[in-house]
Amino acid sequence: MLSSRILQLSESLNEPERDNLKLLLGMAAGQLIPSDAEEVDSARFEAYKTVASCLARLQPHRDRVPKNGIAWRGRPSFLDHAMLNSLREEATRERQSALRHDEHFLGCGGILANELASSTDLLSLVEGVAGSVAATGTASYIYYDEPGQNICPHIDTGIFSVNALFMLRHDFVDRPLSSLQLYPVDAPRETLQLEPGELIVFWADSVVHARTSVGPGEVVNILTVGFSPNVVDD
Repeated sequence: MLSSRILQLSESLNEPERDNLKLLLGMAAGQLIPSDAEEVDSARFEAYKTVASCLARLQPHRDRVPKNGIAWRGRPSFLDHAMLNSLREEATRERQSALRHDEHFLGCGGILANELASSTDLLSLVEGVAGSVAATGTASYIYYDEPGQNICPHIDTGIFSVNALFMLRHDFVDRPLSSLQLYPVDAPRETLQLEPGELIVFWADSVVHARTSVGPGEVVNILTVGFSPNVVDD
């Protein structure tokens, strides 16, 4: 089988080469994500499952990843109303210097976002649900505020292996059109509507994920914080 050959190939590679293989598999998985109609097309769907499952099996922390990739979802106790408002205000300020990145805008984390990324509160929460991780201290604001903006299906690598994603703002006219999508290999597709103040911690290097396009009058502001899993005997 192709999956066996890919895994055999990985055993002959050094660490940088294996990282490049995982990057290529992640890019392929993102391109192979089928639409609902195409899932009936066994050729494309099987190709996606082969690539995505190989990628997941190559991760040294594969035994920690749940089937749907989600480690935790909820409103963290440390994110009170005042802190949420402060982060939203900082995100609004940082929007002025955000750069267009594909089909969204990307901004660096400000002082408050960077403090949160390195906080013991957030680290304790993530370690409690995902095991031993290193706080990378990397935080980014992501903005979808033009009709049609989105993030295509993809896999994260390196410092965003574990992604702590905070929904700061989601404005819409009649109903939300944009959602976070996760595409597990052995579980149903996850369509997630996060409320402002809600956090999701998920394995972004093991499960393909995307944000669908925002509609007219829809605005989404997100803070994303990266963590890197420590290699330990679980």
